[in-house]
Amino acid sequence: MPKASPRVGGRRAALVALLGLLCLPLAAPAQVAPPQEERPQRDEQGLAARQQRYATPTAKTVAMLPVRLIELPFQLLNFPLEHWVVKKQPDPLIARINRNLIAAEARGVSFDLRLETGHSGFGGGMGYRLPHSLTGPVNLRFFAGATNRGYQQYFAQLDTLHVGAAAVWLRGQYLELAQESFYGLGLDSDLDQRSNYERGLWSGALIGEVAGKGPVRLLFDVAYSRDDIRRGESDEFPPSQDAFSGIEGLEGQFDFVEGGASLVWERRDHPTYAEHGSYARAGAHIVGGVGETQNSFAKYYLELRQYVPLPGIRRVLGLRVAAAVTDNLADADIPFFRLERLGGSRTLRGVQTYRFTDKDMLTGGVEYRFPFWTIGLESGTAIDALAFGDVGTVLPNLEEVQWHDLKTTGGFGFRIVTGSRVLLRTDFAWSNEDSRVHIGFGSLH
Repeated sequence: MPKASPRVGGRRAALVALLGLLCLPLAAPAQVAPPQEERPQRDEQGLAARQQRYATPTAKTVAMLPVRLIELPFQLLNFPLEHWVVKKQPDPLIARINRNLIAAEARGVSFDLRLETGHSGFGGGMGYRLPHSLTGPVNLRFFAGATNRGYQQYFAQLDTLHVGAAAVWLRGQYLELAQESFYGLGLDSDLDQRSNYERGLWSGALIGEVAGKGPVRLLFDVAYSRDDIRRGESDEFPPSQDAFSGIEGLEGQFDFVEGGASLVWERRDHPTYAEHGSYARAGAHIVGGVGETQNSFAKYYLELRQYVPLPGIRRVLGLRVAAAVTDNLADADIPFFRLERLGGSRTLRGVQTYRFTDKDMLTGGVEYRFPFWTIGLESGTAIDALAFGDVGTVLPNLEEVQWHDLKTTGGFGFRIVTGSRVLLRTDFAWSNEDSRVHIGFGSLH
């Protein structure tokens, strides 16, 4: 056998040494790690008491079962909305529009969506506020808006003038109500007798408020108004002047001087979207005809609201009741368009707008609000859902009300909110004679 060269022999020796080093850990006896002693749990002072305090009582769990059942279908709808549809980051175009609107509002220009769907049509308008450099410490505002059904609104308002202890507002406006609905008087009016009329309203008012240190405020107003009642513009329904006869106010011009005062008790955490607290208002309003208008009447009204917070975030039970009584002060009847009207987005949501008309009115409802969309956006915007029930009636004399006179509706809805401000609201309501969808802007109750 040939003898290996010194270079090759050196390589073999290095390889054998390397293999030996690698095999040392395998040949060494395995060392068993000593068992770790169990770490004793820290006996935190008061821990058991806090766990007992924050534990959900069985009675509360049982009491919340009805509202959990109400929330269940909304939660099923919420899952795909949160995870597949909605983006947490605002769209760049929307963000740019918001910046431009904020910049325009700082210069006095504002865009306002006021008129609602379901009756007056869908629309909006633009307002302008003069800078304080021109008006001093008060705001002088202008607004003009219209809808697809021909409704129009224009007003000018001078805000927050201080006269002694009172803060007053001066407001002048014109309303063009092109297709107002009228079904006749009383609860026996027929849904198939729907008619329409046009109402042009000019008015000027001084509105004031005297606020004390406590929750009580005094509100007052003095106004002049002119109503011009004409044939309606809708081709779907006959004019009210042809459908009915013998009802005061179907056509002509009516001029009124009016004024009233009311006491307000305000204990809500926020007036536009309360989560707890109470609200009460009671007052009277007197209307007298001037010129050739022989009608005069007085209205007395009472309204109560209560908001009860429920366990959880933004879970609120809202209760409301309101009543109005109208007394005739003249030989001529009260014009029908100044009587109490029931139906629409603010009273009985499951019937047509202004479905029932009469001298006195009683209405109320219950509403349960809870969070629907829980994604945290940078703007803080969220969506709340609600289930509600409404009840109400109109009568010639409220003292004669009976259970069978009460009309009921129910449904559900959504509120897009930012903090305590409602941006958009949608309600879906049903009754035994109709179903309705209402879309509006701003707070409802």
